[in-house]
Amino acid sequence: MTTTTPPKKRAIRRIIEGAGNGIIFGIRLGRILRRSRRRRALFRIIRKQIHRKLRPVLEPLAPYWRVFRKVILRPIEVRLRMLWRRIVRFHKHTPVPRLRRLYLGGFATFFLLAFILIWIGNSRNRLVPDPQTALAMLMQDTANLIGQKRLGKAEKNLAELKKLAPQHPTVLIFSGAIKSLRKDYAGARVDYTLALRASPNSFNAAFNLAEVDFVTGNYPVAAAQLENMLKSRPDDEILLFRLFVCELLQNRDDLASYYLGRLPQSGETPAWYYANAVRLFRINKKSEARALLNTAKSLYPDKTAFFDASNELLGYR
Repeated sequence: MTTTTPPKKRAIRRIIEGAGNGIIFGIRLGRILRRSRRRRALFRIIRKQIHRKLRPVLEPLAPYWRVFRKVILRPIEVRLRMLWRRIVRFHKHTPVPRLRRLYLGGFATFFLLAFILIWIGNSRNRLVPDPQTALAMLMQDTANLIGQKRLGKAEKNLAELKKLAPQHPTVLIFSGAIKSLRKDYAGARVDYTLALRASPNSFNAAFNLAEVDFVTGNYPVAAAQLENMLKSRPDDEILLFRLFVCELLQNRDDLASYYLGRLPQSGETPAWYYANAVRLFRINKKSEARALLNTAKSLYPDKTAFFDASNELLGYR
């Protein structure tokens, strides 16, 4: 059987419980406030004690501190505030079109200037050089093309060179070299002769003129011209090698041995090895000759082109 509490009693009970809870909350809140007041008071006491102890030390430094704050800290603070206003507050209160005009316009100007500077730097390489530089560059290119036996492009360069300097000794030598490679030895002889007249001390013109006689089988004339050149260059290995071959092909073994003896084994060119290889080819010792050629190519990998062409001309492989 259940009993029900009358409404008046329930209301009185709730009022009493609420009053008790309020009293308990007030007591706890008072304790917390008293503790916080005590803490604040304790901190004040500790701070006063610290000030009292540090005052004798800090008072002499007070003028220096004021100067330091005025001269150094204050300008830094002012600059930081200005920077803060420029960066943060400026962005907060500046409309978007102005930001776009200031920032995007600046970026566009920067990239435009960078592009112009890069274009100017690259265009310097495309500037037309002065005539002397252009002539030197064209001569170097033509010499490389002749060395690679790319005669079509070499002839185009030669046509340009003849417009710039038709009587230049080097241009005439290039013309003779191309004609010689085309087996037009008569035309090559004319060009080399003109080059030698324009520059009597030109070694290349004189040597190429002798080479025309050597290629055409006129060994006595070629040897005479080479001997004349040897007077000014007594230790030139290429001249000694070519004289050795000329005398050997004329069966003048004594003079051939003389020029062979003047060639150094450890010279600046592989002339000694190729000269001995030619001698061995002449007496049909091909294996020994090829061994010497292989040694020369291993010792002088970048200096055998002239000697290889000579052997190819003679049929010694």
